[in-house]
Amino acid sequence: MAQRTACLFQLYPSVFVGLVIFYLTSEVTANSTSTMVSSSILPSKASTSTIASSTVDFSTMPPKTQSPASGYGHFNISGADGKPCLLLDISCVVTLQLQSEETFDLPLNAIPSGTCGEKTSSVSLAWKSESANMTISLTFLTKKDKWKTTSLAFTYIKDINGSELKVSAAQNNSEKLMMTATKEKSFKCSESLDITLEGKSKVTVSIKKIKVQPFGSDFGEADVCSPTPGKNPAEPVDTIVPTVVGCVLAGLIVILIITYFVGRCKRTGYEKM
Repeated sequence: MAQRTACLFQLYPSVFVGLVIFYLTSEVTANSTSTMVSSSILPSKASTSTIASSTVDFSTMPPKTQSPASGYGHFNISGADGKPCLLLDISCVVTLQLQSEETFDLPLNAIPSGTCGEKTSSVSLAWKSESANMTISLTFLTKKDKWKTTSLAFTYIKDINGSELKVSAAQNNSEKLMMTATKEKSFKCSESLDITLEGKSKVTVSIKKIKVQPFGSDFGEADVCSPTPGKNPAEPVDTIVPTVVGCVLAGLIVILIITYFVGRCKRTGYEKM
C-alpha cells in the first residue's frame, strides 16, 4: 500500500507537467491566430463616412495631422442605410522620390470616402502635409468564393509658385498586392508589406499593419498573412490546421505520461504480491 501511494505521488507531478505543456501549447497556437488590437482611437469625424466620390474638399481638412505612431488608423465607409459596409484599420508610410526622397505617414485623422457594392468596393484616405494634398486609394473585388485587392493608388498634389505639381502612381496587379481572403472573412497582416507603385515617379507604400473587411459591417474571422522570404506582401494562410495539430500533439503527450505511470504503478503492485 505504501509503495502504491508513493507511485501515485510520482504520477501527480507528471500529470501536472503534462497539463502545463498542454496549456503552453494552446497559448502559442491561440496567439498565432489572435486578432490584432489597435491602441488608438480616431475622432468621431474620421471613424465613419457615408458613400461619397473619391473627390475630397482639401480646404476643409485640418492643417495638423494626428501621428500614426500609436497604432492603427480606424476608417469606416457606411452605406445608404447608415450601417458600415467597409472597415479598414491601417498604419502605413509612403515614400516618394522627387528631387529627393520624401516620406509621409498616413495620419490617424485622414478623411475617408468610398463606395460599397455587392462585387466591388473602394476606399480613399485623404490628408494634407504642409502645402501638399495626398490620397491613398484601395479597390476590392469579389470573385467566386474569395475577394481580392485589385488596386492600390497614391496621388500627390502640391502648389509650387502658382504651378501644380501632381504625382500619380498605382499598382493594379492583384498578384503583387496579394491582399486577399475568403469571401466572408477579413484580411489582416502585422508584417511590413512594401508595395512598389508604377508611375513616372518612384512611389513605395509600406504597410506596417492592416486589417480590412471590404464586404461587411463587422470584421469577420481573419485570413492572416504568412511571411514569404523575398516576397512582399505575403500570402494569407489558414491557421485552423496548425492550431488543431498543436492541441492534438499536446493532448497525446499528456495521455502518454499518464499511461506510462499508471502502468508502472500496476506492475509494482503485482511484483509485491
